[in-house]
Amino acid sequence: MKKNGFTMVELLAVIVILGVLLSIAVPAVSNYIVNSKKESYVVVMDEYLDGARKLIISGEYQAPLDKNEVTILSFDVIPLEKGSTTSPFGSEWVDSKSYVAVVNSGTGEDPKYSYYITSQDKNGYALPMKKEGEFGRQDIIKNAKNRMEVTVQSLCGIENGAKTTLPTIKGLEDVQAKQVSGELEDWDVTIYSGERCSG
Repeated sequence: MKKNGFTMVELLAVIVILGVLLSIAVPAVSNYIVNSKKESYVVVMDEYLDGARKLIISGEYQAPLDKNEVTILSFDVIPLEKGSTTSPFGSEWVDSKSYVAVVNSGTGEDPKYSYYITSQDKNGYALPMKKEGEFGRQDIIKNAKNRMEVTVQSLCGIENGAKTTLPTIKGLEDVQAKQVSGELEDWDVTIYSGERCSG
């Protein structure tokens, strides 16, 4: 009489093979998902940069006039077309650490605006301050809340603009104006933010 079915050894062999395949496939799929979310993160950063540019060009928010001036727009005053307020990793933005900085590298008569962006979500995924067009998915880091190089000071103002001076803004040191003595000049900062930023 012929037996139908598998022996114990055959079953164990199948289980071992499946285990090996899963140990290879799960990290690969997980890595693919994270990279896909990082790509989406970069796309969202570009959307915030475009939104900030439209607000500056339309005159809704004041552009910086001098070399030591910077205009900061927190994410909560930059409307996106899709209206989302969460990062691709599924958590809210930390608005006091997520903003676009507009710097004038020209003069008041001949302005040359450069746009910089930094962000962090409540899961700790972050983009350290980067100039527009100079970042990609490799720049998105995890567990940023414990990494000082991406921890930016709280920059919350009011929707009508709050003025302050700051000795430095992390990530903008290379474009900060210098005095004749070579020391960095304080930034004259105008900060625009909404209710979410202070929460």
